[in-house]
Amino acid sequence: MTRTKLTIVITLAAIASTIPITLDSRLGNYGVRERPVGQAVISEAVDEVQVLRERAYGTVYDYVPFVRAAGQANHIPPNVLLAILYEEELHRKPFDLKTFGPAQLGFGELEQQGLPPRLDLLEDPEVSIYLLASKLRRLQKQTGSLQTAIILHNGYSDYLSLIQLRAKDPRILGMLREKTILRETVLA
Repeated sequence: MTRTKLTIVITLAAIASTIPITLDSRLGNYGVRERPVGQAVISEAVDEVQVLRERAYGTVYDYVPFVRAAGQANHIPPNVLLAILYEEELHRKPFDLKTFGPAQLGFGELEQQGLPPRLDLLEDPEVSIYLLASKLRRLQKQTGSLQTAIILHNGYSDYLSLIQLRAKDPRILGMLREKTILRETVLA
């Protein structure tokens, strides 16, 4: 990112931080919060690093078969799951001690789903993606909305708009189409 772009991002973040945003009171009851300005600026900067974006696309490409299966089993659109996994991969903290694996879930989610709190379960891509889809389905049933479930997965009020954009990303949609074409070719 050039120095000029970084200055613009910081300025826009500072301006945006002065605009009051009211959370839906129902979301506040779940602990949803506004993203701190500093974290938002860092997130914007990470989004601009081509190497990190390409690495994230490459990583989630390998998850497509797991995304399809978990999405189908839990009635969650695969592009939404892939979008969440992309964002989690792109913004993964190198030394996070609370969330783990491709879906960035914690031990509490394992316990919520009746599983033992084991790191290997969270780190296994297939298990992690299934847990994510199952979590979203559970939250969707509790709140009546997949959109609210997506926000609650991350805990920040701006997360839904990021996922909505990413779910329409031509590369994400292309991965899903490409894997379908490859699977049909192998089965033919």
